[in-house]
Amino acid sequence: MEPESVILQPTNGAAILSSCPTTKKVFISEVDALQFEARNREKYQLAKQHTYKCEDCIGWHLTAVPADAFRLAKSHIYESSGTTAQRVTGSAKDERNRKILDLYTAGKNRHQIADEIDCNYQTVCTVLKSFDGDPVKRAAKRQSLSTLDDVAEQKKALLAQLEKLSQTEQQIIERKALKLLLCWEGQGILIEKEGNRFALALPDCQELVEKLAAMLRKIGS
Repeated sequence: MEPESVILQPTNGAAILSSCPTTKKVFISEVDALQFEARNREKYQLAKQHTYKCEDCIGWHLTAVPADAFRLAKSHIYESSGTTAQRVTGSAKDERNRKILDLYTAGKNRHQIADEIDCNYQTVCTVLKSFDGDPVKRAAKRQSLSTLDDVAEQKKALLAQLEKLSQTEQQIIERKALKLLLCWEGQGILIEKEGNRFALALPDCQELVEKLAAMLRKIGS
């Protein structure tokens, strides 16, 4: 069954659908996509884009990849059977999706997953998006544990996820920390916190220290 999409009122002459699992802009026909591409390219002096029919919704998308190269990349989601290319479906698709989730939970990024299981990068994104990035939902979709190997594999995945969370926590702590750096060839100090920066010459820094000390003494008294 094809996914439902709601047609939005065109804002620039092209009929655009509201949604697609890929999150890319969706056009109701190839003609609409071509017309939109031509107008944008002329208006903003952009490089030429190419159209392709989406496999995840009922519409068309634009891509910077030439048609031949795009078809070659998309062919990675097919399995060869003799001279006929068979799309991955049924139990094979379920197994592929399960492996994508396992690898992602184990801490691998989308490009690494696509390379490891020999599928298209966009397929990986679509599968992960279908689970909303929710670890609880991903866990609920996993196959039930029935052997010690299954338990060991999930423990390994959870430990990898914990390590990833710890790294993210440390990055947040470092980003929020107050940093002092020399600047102006040693004649000033740069104060940085959470992306905000303020630089003072050394004499001004000395004055700031004295005023802060006085303020702290006043607060403490």
